[in-house]
Amino acid sequence: KVVNKIGSDIYIDYFSPFDFSGVVFTTYFCNKLNNIDNVKIKNFILDDKVEWYSPAENIEGPNLNKCVCGIGINYGTNIKMENIKGINGKFPTIMVQYGHTIESENIYNEDPNYIGGGQGYTTHYCGVMNGIVDKVGGANARHITDFSYSAFCTLRNMKNSTTYNKAFDLHGIWEHDITIENSSLTVAIGNGKENFPLMNGRIKFTNCNIGEIVTDSNIFDLDFTKCNISLASNPIYCNDIVFNDCKVQFYSTPTISKKLTNGKRGIFKANNTKIYNYSHIAIAQSIKIQDYDLVEFNKCEMGTDELGIILSLFNLKDSKFNNTLFNNTSLRVGSDNVALESRSILFENCKHYVNENINTFVNKLIRMDELVNSKVLLTYSNNKVVNDVKVFSSGAPLIPYYINATNGNTFEII
Repeated sequence: KVVNKIGSDIYIDYFSPFDFSGVVFTTYFCNKLNNIDNVKIKNFILDDKVEWYSPAENIEGPNLNKCVCGIGINYGTNIKMENIKGINGKFPTIMVQYGHTIESENIYNEDPNYIGGGQGYTTHYCGVMNGIVDKVGGANARHITDFSYSAFCTLRNMKNSTTYNKAFDLHGIWEHDITIENSSLTVAIGNGKENFPLMNGRIKFTNCNIGEIVTDSNIFDLDFTKCNISLASNPIYCNDIVFNDCKVQFYSTPTISKKLTNGKRGIFKANNTKIYNYSHIAIAQSIKIQDYDLVEFNKCEMGTDELGIILSLFNLKDSKFNNTLFNNTSLRVGSDNVALESRSILFENCKHYVNENINTFVNKLIRMDELVNSKVLLTYSNNKVVNDVKVFSSGAPLIPYYINATNGNTFEII
């Protein structure tokens, strides 16, 4: 939105947090648009009674022009849509192409008749700034809410929805400053399309139940606060990621790392967060954190009394654990010859609980035998095994930390 013009300089109310230094722009133009302004649309049921299908092999099939569309807004400002329900439609119930200050509230999409991408959504915002989607849901939809090449948008109160793809979707087309609040949902960030840049930034989830999260995008600043999160084997790619007051349960071997091999090495922080594996899996599961300059856990809890986990720290520079409880948890510290001058690992005021009847993978509480060409400073201060186990029922001794001084490694332990 243009806020001022001085001479040939135009001032807008948008900024991009992405680094475009070194990028040469070859086209400069600006067109003045006649917007749709100050419109309110409410209390509609859009029920498609005709069974037209596009052939599966041709999404742009001959019958698309016979399909009932939802409500579409092109180039709108200050638009609100409220109490809208779509039934059996092919296209999104709410579709916005380029808009500023757009709000959708109490929108539902029931049993859409769709085949491929761009179809079967409840709300789809494309090129929207300052957008809000509130109280949104759907039954058997493709996505419930999708923000594509949009910024400064908020999703609130997505509940009780069923989808064939992830309920909330970001395409990876430079979407940024996106806030998700008070929602139960599955999440996809980045769709892996060759024509998408796969870049996202400043995404924040608060008070959410996240059934699954899949990323194929390069993300910076991903924040989870007071969330319950389930992770499978899908990696989370993010340069800077923070968990505050969260519960993270996982199965298989998820990895949290940056994606670009030549990109900035960021931070991973967890505060007052519990990380554990699914309760019905009785074998050790591992979660891997790699390629960060700093990993920090404060007042966290790992594992459970009955089930152990492996926390794998790979290619990290500095790791800090403060006032953290490790329940049947083995830390594996490793590297693959990544050039770092030194690595430091700090354990301070931490507690270990070990079940002597559990698998002996936890008898080595801190394993540093997978490092290569590393100079390591380990600070182990004021930590203890709270239940005083020294030998497991299998006969294996409990070892607080285990090192391998070969493979070019040197260690200093304080």
